[in-house]
Amino acid sequence: MHPPARIPSTIGPKLTGRCFNRRVVLLAAALIGVVGGGYYWSNHRARASDNNTRNRTMVAVLPFENLTNDPAQEYFSDGMTEETISQLGRLNSQNLGVIARPRR
Repeated sequence: MHPPARIPSTIGPKLTGRCFNRRVVLLAAALIGVVGGGYYWSNHRARASDNNTRNRTMVAVLPFENLTNDPAQEYFSDGMTEETISQLGRLNSQNLGVIARPRR
């Protein structure tokens, strides 16, 4: 009895060891370049935006609460909040930033 005949595979091109290794190295280098470039770009953008606010202290002003439970006195607590924001905003604006409350 004869052994079964081997049928050569014709599904795709046969890659030799040397050609396959070159493709893998080029693909790995391209992948490293893309990942490294993306990291550098995102890190560079983050540093550029940090330089503007690095030495600046930010203060958030929350609204004052009307403890009288009288809706007619609401203007006083709103006025105190606005005046606090205004006074803090007039201080050294290079080193102090004020985050105002959103409007109701």
